[in-house]
Amino acid sequence: MRPDTCPEVCFKSDNRSRGLIRGDDITRPPMRLTLKVLDVTLAICQLEPGSEVEEWSDGTGIFSVMRTDDEVTVVCSEELVPEGVHCSKGWKCIRLVGHFEFSEVGILSQLALPLAGASVPIFVMSTFNTDYIMVRKQDLQKATEALRMAGHDIQ
Repeated sequence: MRPDTCPEVCFKSDNRSRGLIRGDDITRPPMRLTLKVLDVTLAICQLEPGSEVEEWSDGTGIFSVMRTDDEVTVVCSEELVPEGVHCSKGWKCIRLVGHFEFSEVGILSQLALPLAGASVPIFVMSTFNTDYIMVRKQDLQKATEALRMAGHDIQ
């Protein structure tokens, strides 16, 4: 569904507020995001708390470790995953091109809402500068079509 025809959840059209609003102030997404589909297939792995993973990294590409009291999550190229590790393979990565300030509001919602509308599951990671959306390989075409229809540029 195009943002200018959406009756319930709508985008504010000025640059002061980049979040979602409800009401009649509906024209278009507040910003046209540029996205790049990366040439990598990722795995999302779950390990026990305290697990060591540093030896997995080959020093290139995407490699992310999130440690909590409950688990360790690793996102990396699926070729790097050791045998026997609990993981979900076959994820494609879409990077938001550019750097975004922490004060900017609604960036991820502009991507998550069209993807949810297209029934595309996502896994999201952020760095200091930007965000990464992972979609299953079999959903990549549906995801890029939904994002284009929402007004975003895909490289």
